[in-house]
Amino acid sequence: MKCPLCRGTGTQTLHGAAISMEEFIGPDWDDDMRDGYTSGLYDHACDHCGGSGETTSEGWDWYQVELQERAMGA
Repeated sequence: MKCPLCRGTGTQTLHGAAISMEEFIGPDWDDDMRDGYTSGLYDHACDHCGGSGETTSEGWDWYQVELQERAMGA
């Protein structure tokens, strides 16, 4: 099955950390850092699937149910 953590891409950004728009446009990020972030420079192999983009369903049953419910409009 497709890895639910990376959604099958095999990569994660900044070790899975999300940044806010305020952080992204703030003084701590220059143009080169922003370009690097949006181009995938800081991406690394997914912690769950090891970069394959695939995983077993073991431990992710709850996620499959949630996806099915979303698809059905629940």
